[in-house]
Amino acid sequence: MTESIDPSFDPLQTGELIPSQSVEPQSIQSLILELPKNQGRFSQTAQVILDELRVRHRRLEMHGSAEIAPSLLLTVDKISEVLQKEVHLPESHKSNAAVSEALWELSDAKASFLGRSVYIYPFFLKTETGITVRIALVAPQNKEKTDIIPYRRACFKYSEELIVLIIKNLTKKEPVLDSKNPGLFLLKREENGNLAFTPHLFSIETDFVSIVEKGFIPFDSIPVPDFIQDLIQFGLSKQLLFSVSPRYHIAVPQSGFIELLLKHIAVQLDALAAFVFRVLKDVAKSSGHFKAVDQIEDLEKAMPDSLGAIVGGGWKVAYEFISLLKGFSFGESDTDQNFQIRQTVLESVNILETLLAEVQKKGRDLQEEKYIEILSRVKSKVIDNTVRTLTLTIVDVHAELNSLLSMTSDEQTKIVNRLVDDLRTIFGLYFQNDKSGRSICYIVDQRYLRDVQKNMMELAIKNSNITEQLAYLDLIRKDLLERNDLQLDVLSESEVASTNNNEQITAIAKPPKYDLIEFQKTFHLPTAVVTILLGSVISTVASLFYNDLQMLVSGVISSFVIGLLLAYFSNRMSAPAKEKQVAKKSTTSSINDFYLTLVKASEEILFPKKFNTIFDKVYDPKKLRYTIESQIEEIRALLPHSEKKKDAIKLASEVEVAIMQAAAIIRVPENLLVKGRSKEYIISKNDLKTLVFRDKLADHFRKEASVYKADAGMMAYLNYLIKEIEFGYSKYVKS
Repeated sequence: MTESIDPSFDPLQTGELIPSQSVEPQSIQSLILELPKNQGRFSQTAQVILDELRVRHRRLEMHGSAEIAPSLLLTVDKISEVLQKEVHLPESHKSNAAVSEALWELSDAKASFLGRSVYIYPFFLKTETGITVRIALVAPQNKEKTDIIPYRRACFKYSEELIVLIIKNLTKKEPVLDSKNPGLFLLKREENGNLAFTPHLFSIETDFVSIVEKGFIPFDSIPVPDFIQDLIQFGLSKQLLFSVSPRYHIAVPQSGFIELLLKHIAVQLDALAAFVFRVLKDVAKSSGHFKAVDQIEDLEKAMPDSLGAIVGGGWKVAYEFISLLKGFSFGESDTDQNFQIRQTVLESVNILETLLAEVQKKGRDLQEEKYIEILSRVKSKVIDNTVRTLTLTIVDVHAELNSLLSMTSDEQTKIVNRLVDDLRTIFGLYFQNDKSGRSICYIVDQRYLRDVQKNMMELAIKNSNITEQLAYLDLIRKDLLERNDLQLDVLSESEVASTNNNEQITAIAKPPKYDLIEFQKTFHLPTAVVTILLGSVISTVASLFYNDLQMLVSGVISSFVIGLLLAYFSNRMSAPAKEKQVAKKSTTSSINDFYLTLVKASEEILFPKKFNTIFDKVYDPKKLRYTIESQIEEIRALLPHSEKKKDAIKLASEVEVAIMQAAAIIRVPENLLVKGRSKEYIISKNDLKTLVFRDKLADHFRKEASVYKADAGMMAYLNYLIKEIEFGYSKYVKS
């Protein structure tokens, strides 16, 4: 990735160090450095370096430290000082070219380090100007054979915190790529004129190779594969790196990983396409595979012509390249050139497959997150607009979904339909496609539908365009009535005002009634009725017997007076019974106080303010009972001293009863129940009153619903819960 990083960006800048636990490289086996048997074969410069290394290592032994300090080792930047002290050494042997040649000799890098006499390994230091890389040289020469693994581990452990910082610095800078040919730097012309393709060059391995090379300046750099191996293993163990292939790893940024993956795909695809069009096309022609030639020519026409076009969706053509190359015949003759081409192309194909698979995986997660954000934003927009303007909210669905990743036409249709369906589930909605084919929704928060209708009727007098929307409102109301929407007009003020007016008119029209309850508070009604009736009967019989009408009148009046007096004194005599009833009510009140204390103590444990996930505070009956039993001692500790002695089983039952009476319980109708899912959900009323809690809980069920799009029963179950949480919560939180 070195070729693509902005030259002004320095990954070796200082910053906050993050402590890191040491990770032992598991794959490192014993690595033996043998004592040089014939030092005469080395140049004079190399012999001086070996002598200095022998002296340095003897000093380390005399130091007696159990740990190896990398800063005490001879480093490449100190070689010039060592050579200057050798007065008998010709100046030509002190030159940069002589030192470079000596290092190549001693490391035996040209022969894959098989006969090396010096082991080379980098480490990092923090200085005033930033982070500096040093190249340590190891050659003890005090034994026939020396295990150099301790030196390797000491240098890496010394550098771990700075390596973490460098990796994090690399993730903070966007790679600078050619807008037309982003993969051009993966291709180069060899001396023989052949086009060479290096698929793994856009990797963190390349970044660190470039960083380590700075430690060799002013001499020629030498490969350090052991350090790259240790670096990758360490980065993977710390989850700082994503593995694309054994030679290709990417530093994982804190955000925007999918966008970074798409850029890696663009680089790889652009380079592979150029290699296929310029090299494999000729191979196919020479082999007589004209069908492959036609396929390649078709891909030339379909290949996006810029970085933006590839990242914006053109990267999907990579699947066609992979299909072509996996079945491609590289020629009958198994020449070295054909073998090299095959290996290079298949390596690039493997890299693309890994990158594409990760984009698909991360893309689905990212798309779902973005969709939930869009739905939440539109929901807030509708609620705010309905309350503020009392009009329909016009939503351009395509415009709202514009921030999602580019999709095929089928995928776009599905996501548009999904958003429309979800909005229709939550609100009242009318949907239509305009002349340009864009999906337009007219949405209203149905809780204020009557107010919206009344306001828009007034607006329609001055604005004829509103008339058409009034027709949409009628269709919306009809749809809401058909599906028995419980939120319809629950907050409409015009309906409440109308009801109040009707009540006032009724009150004026009807004469006042005598309050029978007040009469019963003063007189004992049964006594009065019986006495008056009995007296009236006796007076009637007496008046008929004596044929005296005045006796009837005076008898009825006397019966009425005596009845009232007896009723009054009878009511007074029953006062002690009322006092007993008051005492009984007092006892009931004390029981209620106990339950209030129990509820308060239980809520602190069952509905804590701090929680990991929103569903930690949501219960079904089984979960509630289990949680109460497991937390009963914590609840007991919060109760008054007189209640702490109760039996645990009895106390758990009382807590359960108290919580069930005090909490909000959302019960799912029988016709919507799904096997394996709870019939009711128990939630704290205080939690349900808060908008943040309701939004989080609704989003929890909405994410779950996205997984069950094909299950109509589960969708109906989850949509009911979402609707009750977002719009029906008011009926659950009433005291």
